[in-house]
Parts: sequence; structure tokens; C-alpha cells
Amino acid sequence: MNHIPLTMQEQLFSQAVKTRVDLRLRRIADVLLLNGSFTDNPGLLNGKMGIALFFYSYARYSSNKAFEDYAGELIDDIYKSINAQIPVNLSDGLTGIGWGIEYLVKNGYVQADTDEALQEIDVAVYQSMVQRPVLMDNDDAIFSYGFYYLARLQGRENDDDNLNALIKKQQLIYLTDECERLMILKKYLDFNIKSLSMGIINSIAWFLLEIHKSGLFPSKIRRLFQHLPSELEFTSKTFNNPVEEFVLCSLIQNIIPLVGDIEVQSKYRAFSDLAAERWRAMNPGNDMLLDIISSLAWHKLIYAPYVKNDKVSDQCTNKVFNIIDDEDNWGNHLDKLNKDNIGLSGLAGLGLGLMELGS
Repeated sequence: MNHIPLTMQEQLFSQAVKTRVDLRLRRIADVLLLNGSFTDNPGLLNGKMGIALFFYSYARYSSNKAFEDYAGELIDDIYKSINAQIPVNLSDGLTGIGWGIEYLVKNGYVQADTDEALQEIDVAVYQSMVQRPVLMDNDDAIFSYGFYYLARLQGRENDDDNLNALIKKQQLIYLTDECERLMILKKYLDFNIKSLSMGIINSIAWFLLEIHKSGLFPSKIRRLFQHLPSELEFTSKTFNNPVEEFVLCSLIQNIIPLVGDIEVQSKYRAFSDLAAERWRAMNPGNDMLLDIISSLAWHKLIYAPYVKNDKVSDQCTNKVFNIIDDEDNWGNHLDKLNKDNIGLSGLAGLGLGLMELGS
């Protein structure tokens, strides 16, 4: 593909943006260096694992190994803190920690044998899975088990000589059956859960897309994709999260080609159009806009490769430049930080979003 060369004015503007973004990123790094070790939360979205991911990314972005060393110290702290009281969920618990370790290894940030490094977490996650009557609850808005086991199997889908890979495939069979129990049999109703949240539906849709890509259970996956609009029928009436709506649009674009029924395709497009319209119509204040940028960053991370930049999200990301260029707005935002909003769902996530803007 031929690239149109930037004009001198565009080059100067681009460099000016990068310079200012880099200043804000260094400020974020300084704040996280001072506070990252003090959070008790070891998790991916709200704790140390997410902060470690930020520092590994920032070390590569800034070519500064000192940030990589600090990230390694955080990983050591996480391993020391693992105990039976840590929840299993992706946000704050073991599946998120394990997902994070797999991400770092697969992207070349650290070297490790994840079957060995995650052996203790594998056992705890499996025990939790077989002991729970339904694999979702109101405290975790993501299908955590699916994210974890797909991360653990990635790259070994066809390795039938590897015992660990075969075990993970067996667990994915169970999780695919669980999607059927949740969406078609509505098993969650037996446990006073009134409906699947948008986050759960999006994460299940991502899980099914990944299972389809692996070639496992094609007929069952197609049947579940046929049924998914019936869950969206109810949940769409309570849409209230713009980033989840953006994720839904991205996932639907990948689902529609896999659905043969024209009527079902039409239903998917209607939901996608509704979500896209709400996204375009939103007019967030400064704090909400920064929260959206943080949320977009970690959603793109865990929902890869289906959720990525487009013109709509780029417009939102570019608006943030006006905020970070205003010292008063920036200072006010940092003054509101606490131990509960410095992870990927907060400041570290904002850092990842700004790295995209500065790249």
C-alpha cells in the first residue's frame, strides 16, 4: 500500500503532539512509580498486574530499561502475594494474573515456561471452575475462565502430543458447553441473576469467535451465534456503557460473516447501529473522557484482534489531547487518584491510551 507523505506542517504538528504526550506519559510513570507498590490488589484491571503491563510497554516505548526492571519487581510482588483468598476473576484475581503472564511472555517482555510459572494458578482456577454451579456472577462482568484458558492454549491448538494443551482443550469444551447453558438454557436465572450484562455478552462473543477460529465445535458455535441476538434483545434496553457498546460493534462486524441467516444478520446490524449511534451522540465531560480512554485501552488489549482503532474511536482519542494539554485539567485529574484507580481501569490504562496517541 502506498503511503501519502506528510507535509512539513503535518510533521511538525505530529512531533508536537508526541512531545506533549511523552511529557504526560512520564508524569503518569512517575505517579505509578511512587504508588504502584502500595496497592494490595494484585489484579490485571485494578492492581499490580495491569501496572506492570503499563511499565513493560512504557519501557519499550521510551527505550528505558529502568521501567522494565520496576515492572519485574511488581511481578515478583504479585507471585509472593498469591494465596487462597485471592478471587478467580479477571479484574482482581487469578485469571487476570495468569492472562497477564501469558501476554508478557507471548509479546516478548519476559521469558518463562508458563506451564511451570502458572501451575499453581492452573490448579486454583480449575478447582474454582468445577466447584461453581454457574461460571459468571454479578461481581465479574467478563467471562474470565474463557479468557484465561484461551490465553493458556494460544499457539498450541494443534499440539496433540502436549498433555497440558490437551487438558486446556478439554476445559474449553466445558466452557463452550457453559456458554450454551448460559445463553440458551438461561441457567443464570436459577441463581437470582436476572440477565447477562453487556460485558458478559461481549466477552462470551469474543470467546466464541476465538473458539471458531481454532476450528473447535463449528456447529455448536454457529448455533450460539444464531441465538446471541435474543440475549441482546433484553440487554440492549439497558445499554449504559459507551465502551462496551463500541466493543459490541467491533465484535458484531466479525460475527455477521459467520451467520448464514439473513434475518439474524439483520438483527445483529440493528444492535450494532444502535450502539454506534449512542457512541457518536455522547458528549462526555473531561473526567469521563479520560475514563473512556483508559477503558478503551484495556478493552483493545484483551479483546484483540477484534477491537481496534477506527475513525470513531480515533476521534474520541484525539479529543483527549486538548485535555492533557491543559495543565489545570490534568492536575485536577491526577488529584483524584487513589489506590483503586491507578490500574488498567484507571491511570495505567490512560497511559496505554496515550502511548497509542504518541506512537
